[in-house]
Amino acid sequence: MKVNLAAQVLSSSVAGALEYCEGKLKLPQFQGCGPTVKFICVFEHLFDVLNSRNPLARNFKVTIRRSNYQYTKRFLDEARRSNYQYTKRFLDEASNYIRNLKTSDGQSILTSKRKTGFFGFLLCINAVVGLAEDLVNAENPVLKYLLTYKMSQDHSELFFSAQIQATADEAQHRRGRGNCTPQDDTDILNSVQDQHEINSLPTGISDVAIARRYDLALRPPAADDHDYCDVSNAMELSEYKEAARSYIAGYVVKMVEKKIHCPQCVTALTTNKENIPDLFITWKTNGGLRLPSSDF
Repeated sequence: MKVNLAAQVLSSSVAGALEYCEGKLKLPQFQGCGPTVKFICVFEHLFDVLNSRNPLARNFKVTIRRSNYQYTKRFLDEARRSNYQYTKRFLDEASNYIRNLKTSDGQSILTSKRKTGFFGFLLCINAVVGLAEDLVNAENPVLKYLLTYKMSQDHSELFFSAQIQATADEAQHRRGRGNCTPQDDTDILNSVQDQHEINSLPTGISDVAIARRYDLALRPPAADDHDYCDVSNAMELSEYKEAARSYIAGYVVKMVEKKIHCPQCVTALTTNKENIPDLFITWKTNGGLRLPSSDF
C-alpha cells in the first residue's frame, strides 16, 4: 500500500466531501455512499490510534492511558467484539467491522485476494490491545501511557536504510542532487523558451491568456438578436466552486483576524452556523474553522 495515498483518501476530508455531495448537492452518483463514508472514518481513526506519538494529542490521536483505554479498545474491536468502554471499546468495534467487510460480489474480505492489509490491521489491533492490557491497564501498570508509533516498523526501516547508505558506494549511484542532502526547498530552475511551435505555427507562452485557458473571457452573443455577450464562467460559479469559495474565505478570515484588533470588524467578517446551514464549510468544521459572513 502507498501510505501517502492512503492517508489522503482515508481521511475525514474525503468523508465530509462525500456526505456533502450526497446530502447537499443531491448528486445521483453519490446517493447511498453512507457505507463508504463509514469505511473511510473507521480506517482513518485506526491509523490515528495505531500511530499515536504525542502525549498531549486529542481525539483518536490521544495516547492510550488507563483513563481512556476502555474507549480506544472498543474502537479497535468495531475494527473485533463490541462490549467494553472507551478506548478498548473503540478497538473492539473496529475489529468487528473489518471481520464483517465483504467485496462487491459478497465474498468476505478476509478470504479475498485483498485480505493481506485487513489481516494486518487485525493483528495490529490484537497486539495493541494485549500490550495495553499488560502495560497500561494492569493493576500495577508499567507505563503511564502507550505511544503506539514507538512500535512502528518505521524505525527498523530507517535504521537499515541508514546502514545501506553508509556502506554502499554512492559514487556509483549518481542522483539529481549529487551526493549532498538538500537542507531547504530551493529548486534549480531550467530556462524555458517563450516560443514553441504548435501545429506548425510559432506560439508564445505568454500569449496563452489565463482568461482563455479557464474560460473566463467574455464570449460572443449566444443569439443574433441579442446585443449582450454570453456570460463567462467568471460570472457564474458552480456549486462546487461556491463550496470551495466558502472554505477559502474562512481561511482568509482566520488570517485577517490575526492582523486586526477591532472587535466590530472581526464580528463583521464572521457569522454563525445557523445563518449558513448549507455551506460546505459547515460540514467540514469541527469548531476550528472560521465561518465567513455572506459578504464574502
